[in-house]
Amino acid sequence: MLSLSSENMELFSLATRMLLNDDVLAIIFFGSRVIGKYRDDSDVDVIVVVRKGGKKDFSRERISFLKETGVVLDTTVMDETEFEDNLTLGTVMMGVSIAYCITYDKINAFRKLEEFAGEVRKYNAVLILPYGRFIVGRTIRKCISRGSLRGSDSGHYDKQVT
Repeated sequence: MLSLSSENMELFSLATRMLLNDDVLAIIFFGSRVIGKYRDDSDVDVIVVVRKGGKKDFSRERISFLKETGVVLDTTVMDETEFEDNLTLGTVMMGVSIAYCITYDKINAFRKLEEFAGEVRKYNAVLILPYGRFIVGRTIRKCISRGSLRGSDSGHYDKQVT
């Protein structure tokens, strides 16, 4: 079983520290870097869930991340209601259901993503990405920071599903 590269875990850890503020409820990484099919120039895809009315502009953090790492941080920011409304086919969550890594979670995002994946898997919807074809909801990799409920990124749990 392959695990997430230490390079990517370091990027996720740094991004989490930069993005974390009092409004943040969950930080969920997804995309090619979590799947493990990325190139040197691949960005870091992340969903940031914030409190209703909370800060949604992470421009400074994105610029700081780029300056420090040379890697683009592609943020999708939504409040908790928007996050739950997006747990359906036809949204960014289709890609998230394939592979994700949660580094901060105060809203049970892990459980919600597990339930979403279970619900949509039965439709056998196929998502075609530049790096492969995937069945939506058939999670091939998921990880959660051991300290994600407390907001610590001190370690991670990594599971690859075959």
